[in-house]
Amino acid sequence: MNRFVQIKVMPSQLFELFRRLIFFSGVFCIILSGCTDKCKNTTCNNGGTCIDGTCNCPPGYQGDSCNYETRSFFFGTYNVHAVCSQSGTSDYTANISEVPGQLLEVNIANFGNAFSNDVTATVNGTHITIASQSPDNDGRLVSGSGTLAGNTIQMSYSIAGATSTDICDETTWVK
Repeated sequence: MNRFVQIKVMPSQLFELFRRLIFFSGVFCIILSGCTDKCKNTTCNNGGTCIDGTCNCPPGYQGDSCNYETRSFFFGTYNVHAVCSQSGTSDYTANISEVPGQLLEVNIANFGNAFSNDVTATVNGTHITIASQSPDNDGRLVSGSGTLAGNTIQMSYSIAGATSTDICDETTWVK
């Protein structure tokens, strides 16, 4: 008594069977590789979202896991060397700190060695922008912008008074 069934397959049928096996195994492989979750082991903090295994951070945050406040890279005390059109060359110390509750803003103390009150600036990535403002409410206006690279900010700004404007295009801030 033979328990096995013998199937006779023609060579052309064998080829078709082999072709279908290759096709379906290829489709199966594509489906499996497309279903892997690249974000499975990725944690994005502070409202970041994972896209293809990489965190997309909201404004104000950066880092592999969105765990650093962008503005925190600017915090610290800087030795400033300024070359200005009216006041000439000067060296002074300025301090950049957080504005509580404002994720994209920083305060700058002793800005230009010219103001008693802090100047407020906005941070976006490595850029810092000082919108036109009068920190001491004395009619003098300051505005400018700069870029952070490592521990150095290259800053350009102007301080406008009633009779003249001091333009400082060559200022280097080193932490």
